[in-house]
Amino acid sequence: MDKLICVIPKNARLKLCRQISLNWLKENKISYSEFLEVRGEDVPLFVEKLIKEGKNAVGVTGEDLFKEWQLQNPSSNLFLIKKEEWKDSTSVQLFGKPTLCLLGPKNKKLEDLNKNLRVCISSKYKNLAKHYLNNLETKGFKFEKIYVAGSAEETFIKGLADLVVDIVYTGESSKNAGLEVYDEIFSSNVVIIGKTENIINKFYLENLAPGQKEKILKRYRFKLENVKKQIEPLIKDVKLRGDDAIIELIKKFDNISLTRAQLKVSKEEI
Repeated sequence: MDKLICVIPKNARLKLCRQISLNWLKENKISYSEFLEVRGEDVPLFVEKLIKEGKNAVGVTGEDLFKEWQLQNPSSNLFLIKKEEWKDSTSVQLFGKPTLCLLGPKNKKLEDLNKNLRVCISSKYKNLAKHYLNNLETKGFKFEKIYVAGSAEETFIKGLADLVVDIVYTGESSKNAGLEVYDEIFSSNVVIIGKTENIINKFYLENLAPGQKEKILKRYRFKLENVKKQIEPLIKDVKLRGDDAIIELIKKFDNISLTRAQLKVSKEEI
């Protein structure tokens, strides 16, 4: 049987992903053939392509980058296998973990600014930003969106943008640019992603001691029953309250704020 290919980010900010990968592989007694280093935002793409080619692969990346991938690729078959808390002792993070934020001029609030605004967005977070800004547009704001691969704060410094949507880590670079956090859009942990059934069936179960496999399978059936009990009240609530319930659930589970108007999908988006 082919050993596992583990796709990890080469970005400096996500270097702890390698250690998290090693811990998870050791914990589950999974043998691996190699670590493939790519950019963090490309991890889901590589994992999905490798799996389609018949390879055994998982990826480890930032939760924000995986969420962006899911929004852009709603038909993707990748699943969240495990989530790990972001723990980085090498620096002091403003929010304890990387957080996608709306940034604006210091000593002001969004309500103080003009309703027609230029916003520079890190292109890695185009869809997360779109969902967030759509909500603000229902409140009367209009945005000229500028997408950059890097140096988003520089557009504010040079007077090319009024607002910035980007990841805040220590907060030093935004502070030096004369920006402050207006709102937190998405806080990120570390996620292990792949096709769950591939990993469990091909690696984990076959390495168990006699008798353990049966116990694990029983435990999974039990968990599915528990999930059903948790989901049924949600379905009933949606039937009863409709869009309001859906909006609350999206906020609760996906950390995305939407309005009734945003639930409607245009012909262009389809």
